[in-house]
Amino acid sequence: EGWYLRHGGFDSQAFVDLGVVIDELRGNTTPFVATCTDHAKLLHFNGPLKPWRLDVWRKQQPAPVCAEPETYTLPNPHWSKSALVYSRKAPFILCVDLWKMHISKELDCALRDIEGEWMEDERAWRNSHRVNQKKKDEDAQRAAKEAEEAKKKADAKKATDAEEAQKTGAEDKQKGQ
Repeated sequence: EGWYLRHGGFDSQAFVDLGVVIDELRGNTTPFVATCTDHAKLLHFNGPLKPWRLDVWRKQQPAPVCAEPETYTLPNPHWSKSALVYSRKAPFILCVDLWKMHISKELDCALRDIEGEWMEDERAWRNSHRVNQKKKDEDAQRAAKEAEEAKKKADAKKATDAEEAQKTGAEDKQKGQ
């Protein structure tokens, strides 16, 4: 994806202007940048960051960035920046804002995978519960081990005290004779 952008008129400054980072190892950009939206008649969101699933991914991943369509300007976008692409100032917006401009709240809600969202919540809860349970088990093992070590120390001290008491008793007995 980064290769296509670099060979599609983007230079390093364009990425900086948009706040885009390129993974040098894989060539991926973060956030994802879509340039086809400046003249598209139809948008197809085929990646994992679907606009109608924003609540699921927005805390873990920056929102994808789309070229603003040439035919109109989006009123009040949440985010808007420009970059020079082939020496032409190109405006970019969040793809989510572009999506919301063209869909009603009812259709947006209908597209949501409510069961899938709950499954993600359940999975997150199970993972959190598993991590917490593992921590509790480790803490319990650590506490048991510390208690066992403390008991061993106390037993060793009792044995040492008993030996000293025997020695002292034997010394007292010898003194008394």
